Amino acid sequence: MIKRIIASNQNLGLWVSPIYCNNADSTWFQKDEKENTAYSGFMMENARQKQILELLQNFLLNYDDPGTTFYKQGINEYEKRRKACNQWIDAQIKQYKTLFVRNMFGFQKIPSINWEGSEAMRKQSLRDHYFDEMDFSNPLMIKTTAMKEWMDGYVNLYGELVTTIAQRDSLYTLAGKNAIENVRKEDPFVYGWMVDYFFKGYESFNIEDGIKMLETYLNDPNCLTSKRQEINKRLKGIETLVPGTIAPNIIMLDAEDKPFELNKYYTDKEYILLLFWSADCVHCIETVGKLFSWYQKPEIHQRLDIVAISLDETENEIAAWQKQIPQLKGWIHTREQEGIKSKVANDYFVLSTPVLILLDSKTKEIIALPESVDPLDELIN
Repeated sequence: MIKRIIASNQNLGLWVSPIYCNNADSTWFQKDEKENTAYSGFMMENARQKQILELLQNFLLNYDDPGTTFYKQGINEYEKRRKACNQWIDAQIKQYKTLFVRNMFGFQKIPSINWEGSEAMRKQSLRDHYFDEMDFSNPLMIKTTAMKEWMDGYVNLYGELVTTIAQRDSLYTLAGKNAIENVRKEDPFVYGWMVDYFFKGYESFNIEDGIKMLETYLNDPNCLTSKRQEINKRLKGIETLVPGTIAPNIIMLDAEDKPFELNKYYTDKEYILLLFWSADCVHCIETVGKLFSWYQKPEIHQRLDIVAISLDETENEIAAWQKQIPQLKGWIHTREQEGIKSKVANDYFVLSTPVLILLDSKTKEIIALPESVDPLDELIN
């Protein structure tokens, strides 16, 4: 059983009945407990009100004649209950203003939706009004797990529109700009948190346009982001590590403890692919699997060498890497002991994995930084 426990200024006493621990009434706090009791009561009433609103939502979504008076009455009833629910949440926030848990209540507010348009227009309306009911002047909101969950919901509204990588990059960059603009005049810590949130997302998907978009906010003294140095580093990398420049030298030991130096590595093949990865990274494993299958084609491995640079650090990560090596035959395998903080990761401005960099094997000039196997295949062929 997973139980959310909120601890603030009060010592907690929690009792559990082991045999029935999967039942909601098998755990309980002391009688004067405040935070968890308030949260539990709030969520129960919130669920009751949301259930009624969901019934109205289903009616409005599925009714076959939105031009009728009856449909418009349904919209009016929905709006009346939506506003009443949000007013109740505001009252709860005020009632429990001395408790930390009240910082989680606001994320349950319901934004307005234009029900009279098409489904696409409704979704657009939801994206446009997602932030309307929120108070971003409170820095404690970023201390809750609810903030990230709520923002994930916002980004997913844009993700529903994605059909191509290029469209993904464009839509997620737009989502970030819209979100940050909604908070930039509010609390500086909330403003900074929002920049950090999208920076992490852009790094995960290697969305350079998104990272470049963040530069404006990074230079704003009111943006108190904890990722300022990392974003500066990544922006510098975007500017300097580009096609046409010479790749920084790499001096390491390979998996067999033999010296490897990129500048002194010679091959009769046309290309070298640098792969920065981690055996403990799900996205890396997916990319490596596709890359290895693609590499098996004679027309590929006759023209390309792959240097796989592991950034695994912990015992479990290293064990996973050592287990993967025998399955990836034909590649040069190295591992940097300091991982993401290492010199080689710093030289290549790697903050997350995987990263692919295609080089000319003779000159060591960067040809491209493909995001996945598909664009890499187009470059080789």
